[in-house]
Amino acid sequence: KWTWGIDAMDALHCATFMCAYPLNNIAACLTVTALAVARGGIYLRSAIAAYVCWILLDPSPTKGGYEWLWKLGITDMLRRSWFWRYAAQYFPVTLKATAPVPAEKGPYIFVCHPHGTIG
Repeated sequence: KWTWGIDAMDALHCATFMCAYPLNNIAACLTVTALAVARGGIYLRSAIAAYVCWILLDPSPTKGGYEWLWKLGITDMLRRSWFWRYAAQYFPVTLKATAPVPAEKGPYIFVCHPHGTIG
């Protein structure tokens, strides 16, 4: 235990959660980007414009990622890394299969809302 009453492992889980799931930082990122566009120079604005074009034109999200990362095994290596294990331990989840999931109809996306079912 630390002096604040927080277990060191809980602190590590929280830290990896904050890095792995950056949805809590979207407002900060949008603010910094807006300031960079408004106050930045021509090179910074050009870099942001190029990045926005890349986001709009990149087909990898519809294909499940970059094929070369899969072929080199980088995706699997990252998924088995210590960082993702600690981030996953932040939400101890189990999958309860209530129906068969045929592999040939996949890929599937499983979603769990951390605060319970809504609706």
